[in-house]
Amino acid sequence: ADTVVVDPGDELINLKWGLRLSSISDDNGVLYLFDEYDASVSHINLDKLTLDQKSYFEAEGPDGIGVRITNFQALSSGNLTFISSTRAKTFSQEGELIQDIDLNPAKITGLELGGGANLTYNSILSEDGKYFFSLPGSYMRGTRDLAVIESTSSAGKIIDIPAMDVTFDSRIILKGEMVQIYMEEIYLQNIENKLYIVSSATSDLYRYDYEMDSMELFSFPITVTEKAKNIPVKNDVSSLEEFNAEREKVANQIGFRKLIWDEAHGLLFRFGTISLPKNHPDDEGKEEVYLYAFDTNMRLVGETRLNKLTEVPEYSFFKEGKLWSYVNVEDELGFAVFTFDF
Repeated sequence: ADTVVVDPGDELINLKWGLRLSSISDDNGVLYLFDEYDASVSHINLDKLTLDQKSYFEAEGPDGIGVRITNFQALSSGNLTFISSTRAKTFSQEGELIQDIDLNPAKITGLELGGGANLTYNSILSEDGKYFFSLPGSYMRGTRDLAVIESTSSAGKIIDIPAMDVTFDSRIILKGEMVQIYMEEIYLQNIENKLYIVSSATSDLYRYDYEMDSMELFSFPITVTEKAKNIPVKNDVSSLEEFNAEREKVANQIGFRKLIWDEAHGLLFRFGTISLPKNHPDDEGKEEVYLYAFDTNMRLVGETRLNKLTEVPEYSFFKEGKLWSYVNVEDELGFAVFTFDF
């Protein structure tokens, strides 16, 4: 891999949280990075590797983006959406409020949510901003559903996604003075105007065509690894030692990452990892890394172990057929650029 570094000019790019709250433009030309510290958005030109500008937003007030932003997203229009625990607000890049969705379940018609379900868990807007999606449910009960809300009418509905329930089989709960929970994740992703629902615990995934209101479940004939985590773990433990031992048991099984769309080749890629057992607790963690490729009809077209990698490239995206991945280069924003030979 080659490493490239962004020139920030006279500005600073805050990498304290990495690229956790970042989003990439439709054409993969601009990376938008939100900084909670000063409510700013850095516009990073990925063609020139420069910081082009910083936009500053109000945090509080009627035209404020809100506090404790959990998700940040650039829409296909170029508008920017900030999702907090109570609202999803979309602004122009100049800071004008375009759309404001109240995420109080009581304000949304057609939603039947159990007590305490949070409407903003792993939430995302469709690329055109017309639909809001999230995964309400309960950590303790181990369920998640898909909530679909029409942005303009605040009408919503819940869609069952039972194939994702396997995610909660690996949940570990330690109850003591503090409750500690370890669980696998379910993710929502926009790719080519469809919503994908994927889990770190299984290779099965859903594709939801929201314009047609049709949901499809895909399973794949994967052979280089297991298709899902399948070694049972103890869900309720009574000590930290037991908690860590069960967690290790989960990590030593295959886990799956998000999908990555490669427009140049018309393929979807997905990394899988298996953490290797440590000989000593202080040892650096190493992983076996796998890569799976799917065509646009969701057929598995390739699978392999990547022997040269000992960890998955973080915050990865494809640009012009090459895989870019975030790296921190002495507190400067950098990317490792990988070329695959297909």
